Amino acid sequence: MKRILIFIGLLVLAKGLLLLLSGCGVEAPPQPPATGVTIGGEARIGIVSGGAERGP
Repeated sequence: MKRILIFIGLLVLAKGLLLLLSGCGVEAPPQPPATGVTIGGEARIGIVSGGAERGP
């Protein structure tokens, strides 16, 4: 009985690890935008606080 419980516990642990690892991948490669669509804007790295646009 003890062996069966250990075996079931190991299966549950393995399933949990697989579920954790399954969320670490990239779903799909990035796709180019459709023709006629332009993407513009300003790229920022970091935290922007205040919520208001700041000029140069």
